[in-house]
Amino acid sequence: MGTDGGAAVDDAAAMEMARRAHPGAARSLLLIAATAGVLWAGLYVGVGLFLGVAFGAYSMLASIAIVLALVVAALAVITRDGAGRPRVLAAFTVTFTAVASQVVALVYFGEIPMIWVKPGFELVFPVVAVASALVLGLFLGPRWVRVAGAVAAAAIVGCAFAVLRPEPPAIDPHAVLSEEEQFAQFRDLAAGALVSDAAGSTVVYVDGTTGPGILAVILTADGGVVEISHDPPYPPDGEWAAVYPCWSLSHGDMGLEPTDAIEDYADWCVPDDDGWARTDGTGYARTRDDGNVTVMSAYDFYVGLVGGQRPATAAEVVAALANLRLITDEEMRVAFENQKVEGER
Repeated sequence: MGTDGGAAVDDAAAMEMARRAHPGAARSLLLIAATAGVLWAGLYVGVGLFLGVAFGAYSMLASIAIVLALVVAALAVITRDGAGRPRVLAAFTVTFTAVASQVVALVYFGEIPMIWVKPGFELVFPVVAVASALVLGLFLGPRWVRVAGAVAAAAIVGCAFAVLRPEPPAIDPHAVLSEEEQFAQFRDLAAGALVSDAAGSTVVYVDGTTGPGILAVILTADGGVVEISHDPPYPPDGEWAAVYPCWSLSHGDMGLEPTDAIEDYADWCVPDDDGWARTDGTGYARTRDDGNVTVMSAYDFYVGLVGGQRPATAAEVVAALANLRLITDEEMRVAFENQKVEGER
């Protein structure tokens, strides 16, 4: 009797420990919801700090590390088991999952269609936070919550694999192609490029490989060089939307900061009747139904690349802007031949 009674007590104690270690469905869902909220806030703050680093504020790297540590600590406490022990491994796992997913979304933002759905990139934060929080189910209970956590983890890995899977380059540098096949590939990349009908202007360079948009470089009748960029219609969200037009017209050495307001650039970039413009008349940003367009005096790099005499003047930029149109096959052929000759040098 005494032995059986002791065994019953031990079994009851073990069951109580298991109950405490693995909460019921209601508490598990509450923990997952709380985790999603903490991750959402952490990702939002972390990405803001990351953009600061991207613009040269390297001191924010320490702040990013602090935010991550605070998120892990908060989640470890929030998700502690019934005995009061923090779930450090669970907190670290879901935080790492969220950060890795957010990094993939940032690096491959031009290839993830979800980001172009209103409200735009802001949608990524809750999606990543909720998906990562569901992974917490692996450490909770009951069994169906663990299954949901496993499914969420598998879905995240599958999405990451689909995005990160290497794809063959648009133009294989090692492929032996005929000149016409090479031109066909070039034409596919250059489709949608905007050029100008301004008198005496010539299309000398087109590049559709450096980003989501297409760059065309125009040589004016007097040797000036104009850049025309045609980017996809992705209006940025939040405060970034206000500074984006001026950022697209800026030079790399202007020292722009993501925390600056549009008023901080009023000495060189101002609104005009149709968009935004440099105050010296050498650059204009326009939003059209088919995308964002910038027309501006070329950087010295492109002046040298195409053999121009100088960056375009304000008058030449205005003339190019007033005569925009889609590139023709003949102009694509000229640009293709120019770049082929450049590549053989």
